[in-house]
Amino acid sequence: MYRKKDGKIFGVLNDYDLAILKANNTPSSRACTGTRPFMAIDLLGKPTDLHRYRHDLESMFYVIVYVTSRYHNGQEIDDPPLQDWEELREEALKAAKKGFLSDALPPRTDHYHNFSVWTRKMRVAILNGRSALAIHCEQTDSTLENTPIFDVETLGGHVSFTSFGEIFGLSIE
Repeated sequence: MYRKKDGKIFGVLNDYDLAILKANNTPSSRACTGTRPFMAIDLLGKPTDLHRYRHDLESMFYVIVYVTSRYHNGQEIDDPPLQDWEELREEALKAAKKGFLSDALPPRTDHYHNFSVWTRKMRVAILNGRSALAIHCEQTDSTLENTPIFDVETLGGHVSFTSFGEIFGLSIE
């Protein structure tokens, strides 16, 4: 969704996956809510991390890649990429996404071709942040919960409101 205010466009990403009227009060998910194909890697399977703002940015990246590579003029293309993301279980999807960050992105459809400017930079930011955290943990023999120097909230500044704002400030025309 989006809204315009003072000539500026503001986007909002909504996930109504669990927005249903329930007849009972039991939880509908084990620990995390969300649609698996779009969830951040750290929140898939057995989450090792608290839900952080950077996870929402990573999720937004997956949504943009998914939509821009599978749809043209509002219609899903034949044999769309990333179909396996809908069918894989959490641990397999986690592994697939880790590989996905290092592989070439699926091509955008003609309708969304210009989005490559954003998706390439978003992927690099996430990959660089995850790599920086891994290197930090190896060098300091620490875990995700025990990283005294590294900024876990933004993966060392790579995945933050500011860094993604800079990406979205790039023209895709």
